[in-house]
Amino acid sequence: MQLTIPALQDINMIDVNYLDPETNIHAGTKYLKYLYTKTNNLDTAIRAYNVGLTKALDSQYAGIEYLKKVKDLAKQYE
Repeated sequence: MQLTIPALQDINMIDVNYLDPETNIHAGTKYLKYLYTKTNNLDTAIRAYNVGLTKALDSQYAGIEYLKKVKDLAKQYE
């Protein structure tokens, strides 16, 4: 899971070894829970994990078109 320093700060895990796979997964799921708590919506929380909370709450990223774009990009890596 990819986590930025600000994301780790949001969940008070700045001093952990996030390069350790188990710690990284724990931090990533904790951050996703944090985003879900902030947004109260799973789709928005997942979008926020991808683009950041501020952008996820922006109407430009809030529609089906954005989710379709992400899924289409993901297909390139299958």
